[in-house]
Amino acid sequence: MFANEERIKIMGSKSLPQPHSVKLNFIMNAILKMSAFIFPLITFPYVSRIFGATGNGKVSFAVSVIGYFSMFAQLGIPTYGIRTCAACRNDARKLNQTVQELLIINSITVLISYIALIICMATIPRLQTDKTLMLIISSSILLNAIGMDWLFEALEQFSFITIRNLGFKLLSILLMFAFVHRPEDYVVYGAISIVGTCGSNIYNVIYASRFLDRRPLGNYNLKQHIKPILDFFMLSASISIYANMDSIMLGFLSSDAQVGYYAAATKMKSILVSSITALGGVLLPRMSNYIAQGKANDFYAMIKKSLNFILIASIPVTIYFSFMADATIGLLAGDGYLPAIIPMQIISLTVVLIGFSNIIGIQVFVPTNREKYTIKSTFAGAFTNLIVNATCIPTLGASGAAIGTVAAEATVLLVQIVYTRKELPFMVKGIQIEKIAIANVAATLVLVFLKHKYVTMNSFLLMVITAIMFFASYMLILIFLKEKFVYCYFQTYLNKVLKMVRRK
Repeated sequence: MFANEERIKIMGSKSLPQPHSVKLNFIMNAILKMSAFIFPLITFPYVSRIFGATGNGKVSFAVSVIGYFSMFAQLGIPTYGIRTCAACRNDARKLNQTVQELLIINSITVLISYIALIICMATIPRLQTDKTLMLIISSSILLNAIGMDWLFEALEQFSFITIRNLGFKLLSILLMFAFVHRPEDYVVYGAISIVGTCGSNIYNVIYASRFLDRRPLGNYNLKQHIKPILDFFMLSASISIYANMDSIMLGFLSSDAQVGYYAAATKMKSILVSSITALGGVLLPRMSNYIAQGKANDFYAMIKKSLNFILIASIPVTIYFSFMADATIGLLAGDGYLPAIIPMQIISLTVVLIGFSNIIGIQVFVPTNREKYTIKSTFAGAFTNLIVNATCIPTLGASGAAIGTVAAEATVLLVQIVYTRKELPFMVKGIQIEKIAIANVAATLVLVFLKHKYVTMNSFLLMVITAIMFFASYMLILIFLKEKFVYCYFQTYLNKVLKMVRRK
């Protein structure tokens, strides 16, 4: 895969590939992030009709519960590992030493997590309902630990990560169609979903041995990592609390069916958030490197581009899927999931909120060693989510959980804005907000007209027509108004096309 790339020497005899361009990394990471949700998006219409809301809710509940144990097993290593490995990726000895130290720490926390899980399953009746499913899903705890995605992201090898992920996801889809046919096959589906999401991590270990020294280096200094890892753990814990809290609280306070409706409502939102925030995953190692080298101007220039991109991308997709929630649910899950329409309309608002909070919390705070502010903001969001969920879920079910998530994400962003109130004006200066607003209003009018005109059309055809017209009109208006971000890229690609034509 890396035969044509320049390589740098490591440990005297091994080498690792140089980082790819930001554009390629963004494309590959966007594909990677979307594939994590496209897999269930492809399978969801099939399994939702086989299992119904109740069976689908069982799987979602199990995944959410195991998510907490996996969170502890990972501590803050996924994010901390990216930052610390990116900072030392040109120092062969230090990179190898860091990787081995992080793996030792991860091994200890994985063992503790499994012990805690066994104790909880033995003492909490609700977790004994689907014990086999729980144990199968729990294999993700170990697989996530050995995967070392943080290492490959630090080296900016998103092509490798994406390609092997897509391969295993394709395998899992084939397995699903081959072995999932009856309502009681939800346990088999749980196992297959692990193949799709975590199976490729096994190959990571094999591939990493090509450029990492497998011999124990000794003289480990685990202590130096503990504090920053715990800081990032607090961050991941606060995020995970309200990321999984909705499904868990629905499972305890409502029913498996409501969990199923909520899972259907959040499917498209998860894909949209992953694709929009993919830029953050790509830029984190690059931004950490800028800070390490004292390139403050480059750092803030990249932040401004990120904010501009999020503003242009997140608002129209939120508008589109809020208006088209009924067609989306009908296409994904069928008439049995009609109660998921309102929760989807509500939760679509989080696409914009998460887009901006991801930039501030990950791209600004983490590279500049201010992750404590991200932790504070996410804990504020988790507390808000807990209160709103406890109040709304008993009476509103899935809609109540959606309201809780929107309130949580709004709280996170608000707290982060407070902490960046002095920097934010500089970061948004020059972004043409008024032109973006005009394009959104005009495109929305087009969407309303088309939906009213083709109201009786098949859901799939309706979404194809409305999506093409809505997003095409949005982009054309931005180009007509000469919005700087879009117009710059439009001119660049137009010039490339013209050059190609002239050569012919």
